[in-house]
Amino acid sequence: LLGLEFRADPENRIVLKRTAGGEMAAQKKTVPLTTRIMSIAGRINGSLYMSAKHVGAPDEVIANLADAFSYDVDFQREIFGGDEFEAIFEVKYDDEGKLVSTGDILYARLNWRGRSREKGYYRFPGDDGRPDFYDATGQSAKRLLMKTPIDGARLSSGFGTRKHPILGYRRAHKGVDFAAPRGTPIKAAGDGVIVRANRYGSFGNYVKIRHANGYETAYAHLNGFARGMRAGKRVRQGDIIAYVGTTGRSTGPHLHYEVHLRGTAVNPQRLKIDTTGKTLEGSALAAFKEEKARIDAMRMPEETREALYARDERAAQGAL
Repeated sequence: LLGLEFRADPENRIVLKRTAGGEMAAQKKTVPLTTRIMSIAGRINGSLYMSAKHVGAPDEVIANLADAFSYDVDFQREIFGGDEFEAIFEVKYDDEGKLVSTGDILYARLNWRGRSREKGYYRFPGDDGRPDFYDATGQSAKRLLMKTPIDGARLSSGFGTRKHPILGYRRAHKGVDFAAPRGTPIKAAGDGVIVRANRYGSFGNYVKIRHANGYETAYAHLNGFARGMRAGKRVRQGDIIAYVGTTGRSTGPHLHYEVHLRGTAVNPQRLKIDTTGKTLEGSALAAFKEEKARIDAMRMPEETREALYARDERAAQGAL
């Protein structure tokens, strides 16, 4: 063997060469990447994932687009056919012109609930330097609690009085159930402190978190806990805390999720979730407005988006 070259990752190549002394010498070469801006827009036909893939969005971008609206939208129940999406994001190409990775979403827009609600968010580093999404006025997209603490789940039982599937009589159901495969990750709905993470009677494996402003959330029938979950541990919104299971009094894998406000169970699906109150001001707001103007200049003209929507609708009708 005289030499060998291989790509360790999109940005690095490793080159091996045999020296005059017969030994192999290794060298790392950095591959120059070119960053470009990509813009997509479309109408939802079936699901956000499939519709965004249809217009060329990478999987990572679709996931980040959904994350941007995780405080506003229940993607399992509030997305309808014809709803609109738009995103501007970074893409990186290697020296051979191949797309090797995607960067940050700079702008995300969603028009949902039969196009009755619309919001657009801009990515911008806040006062602490951590990038976040803000609306056109500089208000953070974040809320005290996420809309749902689990991705890709189906609502299998709502809040209120129901006939218990095991006990056979009617009783209060103080939370909502999300059916999902065993092992599906469960997220902390908001920043807080874990009150308990152990077995808890008919709830099986159970986690309870205390949040600000009198809120608590509970997660039951868990398959197991994420590493390090214990009473007294602080968690951040979106941290994986446990996994879907069917422990305790349960007929199948699902998450039983409760929200309590000052000790009283409330319907998570109808809760008007408080904002974090984070709003850009002063020099940060001025810098944000400059970045917003730059991003707005990259967006597709509305006429172009409408032409794309019309083209996709004609294609869909032709397929039928």
